[in-house]
Amino acid sequence: SENVLPRGAAYVQDFAQHWAATYANADAMINQLLDELDESSLAKNTVVVFTSDHGLHAGERDHVYKDTLWRLTTRVPLVIVVPSGASASMPAGAKRGVRSDPVSLLDLFPTVLQALDAESAAATLDRGLAG
Repeated sequence: SENVLPRGAAYVQDFAQHWAATYANADAMINQLLDELDESSLAKNTVVVFTSDHGLHAGERDHVYKDTLWRLTTRVPLVIVVPSGASASMPAGAKRGVRSDPVSLLDLFPTVLQALDAESAAATLDRGLAG
């Protein structure tokens, strides 16, 4: 059928190259945004949250699209930056590092509330990542 996309090795390689270029561009734009933030007076009290969906396979196992439950497709990027002193409930800022335990984007809202010192709202949800 003319609606079926080719999935040969050349197609997957081309797809992966386009995917990598897209992410390189997104990375450059995020870095530009963070650089502008750092140069402003807002950096010391701005909570930054970055997340995304799990995207597409980028040629892993010669596969593209979002139609598997492989480990790679069940994970999303999640970055939360709380500057030191920006939050009374997190006075040292957000702990840097990678969590080894699974978290959910359902944890995001109460975590942001906690970072913004909206404790009563966060406490009712009891799911913040900072504890």
